[in-house]
Amino acid sequence: MFIESLLQGLMVTGPLVIGAIGFTLVFKLDRVMNIAYAEFMTIPAYFLYVLTTSGLDFIPAFILSMLAMGALAVVLYWIFFDGLIKKGASIVTLIITSVGLSFALRYFFGAIFTGAGRGIPVSTQTLFTIERVSYTDLQVAALVCTFLIMFATHFLLTRTKMGREIRAVADSRSLCAIDGISAPRVDSFVWLIAGIFGGFAGCLLATFGSLNPNLGWNTIIFLVAIVVSGGLGNVYGAMVMGIILVEVQTAVTFFTSFEYGNIVAFAVLILTVALKPKGILSRRGKA
Repeated sequence: MFIESLLQGLMVTGPLVIGAIGFTLVFKLDRVMNIAYAEFMTIPAYFLYVLTTSGLDFIPAFILSMLAMGALAVVLYWIFFDGLIKKGASIVTLIITSVGLSFALRYFFGAIFTGAGRGIPVSTQTLFTIERVSYTDLQVAALVCTFLIMFATHFLLTRTKMGREIRAVADSRSLCAIDGISAPRVDSFVWLIAGIFGGFAGCLLATFGSLNPNLGWNTIIFLVAIVVSGGLGNVYGAMVMGIILVEVQTAVTFFTSFEYGNIVAFAVLILTVALKPKGILSRRGKA
C-alpha cells in the first residue's frame, strides 16, 4: 500500500506544486516574496464554494473561480505593488506590504464566512482501486492537470514570445524599454497566471480537504519551503522540489503521522539549502 499511498498523496497535494510555480513566477519577475499568495489560494476556494452551493456545476465553477482570482491578482498588483516596484522599494518593504495585505484579506473573508470548516459540494466516482487504495475521477484529473500545467508553463517560458519577454523583464527592466517590451503588460500577465495557478491549488485543496479562512495560510510555509529549496525565481527548481517535498511528506505520514511528515519535509528543505544554497538545480554557483 506504500506506493499506492504515494500516488494518492501526489494526486491530493500535488496541486501545491502549481501554487509554487505561480509564487515563483512573481518572484522571478518582480522580486516580490508575496506572502499574500496564501490568500490567492483561499479566495478562489470561497468563490468555488459560493458558486457550487448556488447550483453551478463543479467544473464551470472551478474554471470561473480560477479566472476570477487571476483577474483579482492583477488588480491587487496594480493597487499595492506596482507603485512600490517602480519606486525601487526594497524586498523587505514588499514583504511587509504582502504580509499586511494577506492579513487584511484573510480577516475580511473570515468575517464573512464564519463558523467551522466548509466542504465543497462535488460528486466523485471511484475509477479504480489498487491494494485497497481507491482513486477517484477528481484525484486522477487533478494529477493529470498538474502535469499538463507544468508542461504548459515550460512551453510558455521557452517557446513563446511572452516567455522571452518574461525572461527579459526579469533580467533588466531598463533594457526592456529600449527593446520595446512593455514591462507593465508582462507584469499583468504574470500576476494573472500566478492568480490562476493559486486558484487551481486552492480550489483543489479545499475540495480534497476543508475550506476555512486559514486554508492558504496553513500551506504558505510549505509553499515557501518548496520555492526556497528549488531556488528563488527558478521555476523548474520549484517543480522538482515541489514533487520531492510532497512525496517525502506523504511517505513519512504513511509510517507515522502528518506532523512528523511536516518535520521531515522541512528537514529535507534545510539539508537542500545547506548543500545547494542557490537551489537544487543550481550548477557551479549559478541558480
